[in-house]
Amino acid sequence: MRIGEIVIIGASPQSESQFIKTICHKIEQKNQSVSLGELKFSEQLLLYLYGVSAGKPVNKAAWPLLSSKILGYIIVFDWYQPLAVPTVRKTLDFLNQNYPAPIVLAGNLNGQQIDLEGKLLAQHISFSNDEKLCFCRVSDARSCNDTIITLLDILIGKL
Repeated sequence: MRIGEIVIIGASPQSESQFIKTICHKIEQKNQSVSLGELKFSEQLLLYLYGVSAGKPVNKAAWPLLSSKILGYIIVFDWYQPLAVPTVRKTLDFLNQNYPAPIVLAGNLNGQQIDLEGKLLAQHISFSNDEKLCFCRVSDARSCNDTIITLLDILIGKL
């Protein structure tokens, strides 16, 4: 069995925790800043999901450890929360400058319909080949699975 690691970053309050709780069968709260979830994605792939909040400081020594062997990042944010946009942009800049890896921006719809005129696009966040935007519902396991598949698709595209 192969093992992969993904960092789930919550740009909206508790979004990373909700994502991990929805999809993982085993969850540990390491401390107030980091949670760990275990997901048997398939018979051949076990994923460890590390949840961190963009709004809470993570020990600077933790980033090199977290980023050294990850498959990529998923940044979860509330699509309808304008205050999330600066946090998303700041997080993207930080990761791209210091710990580059594929990134999926997952706009949490919270049960609402998709608004393609949403605040994120209005702020002109551009995407590289290693970044994709998708929509999810952090309380829906299938939606969270699809978000992980989006990240895996980026990785497969790089082969």
